[in-house]
Amino acid sequence: ELGMNCHIVGVDDDPAMLELARNAFGWNNESGVDLHLADATRWVHQHSRRFDLIVVDLFDDRRFIEGILAPTFLQAPAKLVGSGGRILLNTMVFDEESRIRSTRLGQELRLLFNQVNEARYDGNNRVFIALWTGT
Repeated sequence: ELGMNCHIVGVDDDPAMLELARNAFGWNNESGVDLHLADATRWVHQHSRRFDLIVVDLFDDRRFIEGILAPTFLQAPAKLVGSGGRILLNTMVFDEESRIRSTRLGQELRLLFNQVNEARYDGNNRVFIALWTGT
């Protein structure tokens, strides 16, 4: 859509979401998009390829999927980001419990990355933008 020449890897454990990507956006392996039917919280532990950008948007309704809250989850994608790379982590804040979770994830990112900024959208969404400038 933006005319960028890049390779995209999409991971989701819901076949309907992958089908939506294929049908609504025309994404497929021939279009430079690799779609994987897999649990993303496990997939990141099984790969070593470096990425310039990793977007983490893992929800079941308004709740994070269970694996994202594991203490080691953010370490895995952090290892996959090359120098100058970023992780965008979408969180939602709609009650005290979700606020605490979101804050904790932001703190964990700050332990792993050189720079972490936070953007807020539409009242409930917090997006942490983590930049790695090391090697």
